Amino acid sequence: MFLPTQFMQSAWVVPDLEEAMQRWIDVYRVGPFFINHDVKVDNARHRGRPTAPPIRIALAQAGPLQIELIEQGDDQPSIYRDSVPFGTEGFHHMAAFVDDVPGEIARYRAMGVELAYEGFFGEVHVAYLDTRAQMGIMIELFNHRPVMDDMFARIAEASVGWDGSRPVRDVSEAFG
Repeated sequence: MFLPTQFMQSAWVVPDLEEAMQRWIDVYRVGPFFINHDVKVDNARHRGRPTAPPIRIALAQAGPLQIELIEQGDDQPSIYRDSVPFGTEGFHHMAAFVDDVPGEIARYRAMGVELAYEGFFGEVHVAYLDTRAQMGIMIELFNHRPVMDDMFARIAEASVGWDGSRPVRDVSEAFG
């Protein structure tokens, strides 16, 4: 069956997470941002090799679209450094939930697209496919799991009617 990809997130790599969040708040009035100061992914592999660069992320909702800002604290090889050199900023990927991450990886590989990254947040399977040759950016895929669905729902709820107060919050507040 042919199903169009339902993108739900746009992501930028930034050199300074706090400064980037403030720009999104000031320019677009997007917020509040939920920040994770120490992203840990189980069994993470970048282009087939174990990887664990220091990553901080911030998530906010802008209408139906989630905004992700990513700061990698060093210049070691990573999915982020594949596209955005250390100290610079750039649009990196779009993300979508899929029912079958391994099946989608196989579908993309059949088109000649390389699996750039794969790992797990508990039961959440995360994969980045390097679609830069076809689309100029990568695509991130992950499967629905209650913990992720609930966290994203709380982030979205916090944006509804947001009055600008508490513009940056710890990601722990997005968990029940």
